[in-house]
Amino acid sequence: MTASVAVIGAGIYGVTAALELRALGLDVSLYEQQPDILMGATANNFFRLHRGYHYPRDMVTAVQARDGYDLFKAKFPGALTRQVPHYYAIAASGSLTTAEEFTRHCEKLGLRATPRYESMFVPGMVEEYFEADEGFYDAFLLRQACRKMLQEAGVLVLTRWRAAKLAAREHDITVVTAYAELNETLRSLNLPPVTLQYETCEVAVIRAPTLVRRSVVFMDGPFMSFAPYAPGLHLLYDVEHTVHRRTIGTSDIAPAPLRTNFPRMLSSLQRFTGVLPDARLVESLCATRVVLPDVDATDARQYQMQWTDPRVLAVLGGKVSASVSAAREVAAEVAAKLEVPCPAR
Repeated sequence: MTASVAVIGAGIYGVTAALELRALGLDVSLYEQQPDILMGATANNFFRLHRGYHYPRDMVTAVQARDGYDLFKAKFPGALTRQVPHYYAIAASGSLTTAEEFTRHCEKLGLRATPRYESMFVPGMVEEYFEADEGFYDAFLLRQACRKMLQEAGVLVLTRWRAAKLAAREHDITVVTAYAELNETLRSLNLPPVTLQYETCEVAVIRAPTLVRRSVVFMDGPFMSFAPYAPGLHLLYDVEHTVHRRTIGTSDIAPAPLRTNFPRMLSSLQRFTGVLPDARLVESLCATRVVLPDVDATDARQYQMQWTDPRVLAVLGGKVSASVSAAREVAAEVAAKLEVPCPAR
């Protein structure tokens, strides 16, 4: 009789895990409480496919992003956006990483980082400016691709599903990839929660005709990023002002309605670009980000997994670009537990 697996949570980590588990020949059901897959953080963030540039203070996160980047692109080629010029700018003051350290970091990872000159910035605000090789994904196209792949693979997808305990009872193994709802799901399975840091985040969608059509990350510290979005629009992310609220514990406090931090984000950006008088807020993309507590010093964003019960594997998601790599690890863990063959990758 074929063993069966429940995957609870249909963000990108849940979807990729379900696909990899199905490739083992297992009977896989994917459960999601939202009306559709990829409705949470995967669809409400900056949409960058990290390759490791962004994490000179945490090599584990950087390596996971680097090693997963090409795997993700190969699995979801139709979900990638058109390439735009992409740069990392090291702030002249307040940066936790110097330009020299950033260069060494990229060399260690084997990443291309080409020094460039850029006249758009306020003089004296940027130490050095590097052209990088990273991409972005389109959340809508990614959802379409995932729906098709799940259907073709024969994964049963059940949306608007909240009975995690019932799902677990019906399967041999349960994989929890519920991200912001990780602890709530573990509790419903009568398993102990883990201490996490919950962050209520806002990414601003702005219209700013005078802002150049390119992606720039100002680093490393309390700075920001901007990138093209839809035609005529940019995304704006700020390390300080994107995060409205932080909570450390085993559950997230019910969020109050957000008042946008766009004016503060814009003011922060204009330190580097000068005044953007035509910048206007179009909408805000809001989601709960979940990370390990006490990682501000390293900015770690690693994925992690642990057997919290002999039949339950809990997965804390990391960068989107690392999701396929993580899914392969999930498949190897489950295959070992069920004693079924797992192809070497």
